[in-house]
Amino acid sequence: MFTKFNLPKDELYKMSRQACSEGNFCVKLLNRIYNKEELQGKNCNGKRGQRPLDQYKLELIKETVFKIYSVSYLLRSDIWKKCVISIDEYLRRKSNVVHVK
Repeated sequence: MFTKFNLPKDELYKMSRQACSEGNFCVKLLNRIYNKEELQGKNCNGKRGQRPLDQYKLELIKETVFKIYSVSYLLRSDIWKKCVISIDEYLRRKSNVVHVK
């Protein structure tokens, strides 16, 4: 699954147990396979003045969440929409953080 990114299967299952939802799991994966520069000024689809995330890595996240959570083909579209919302919301919040001294 994520052998290219050095994420063993048991680690993926551990991350899924720590996540509160499929969307939260996607955000955890996002932070493991993208570096900070790849996330800046981006979202899943490149909308609202942002650039799109690397679609290859995003597709890996999508397939992994479907496998880890055993998502049926009938539910995949709905689950992925929720995941995209979670990822985009996370990236939006992350870019709006103001560091206070």
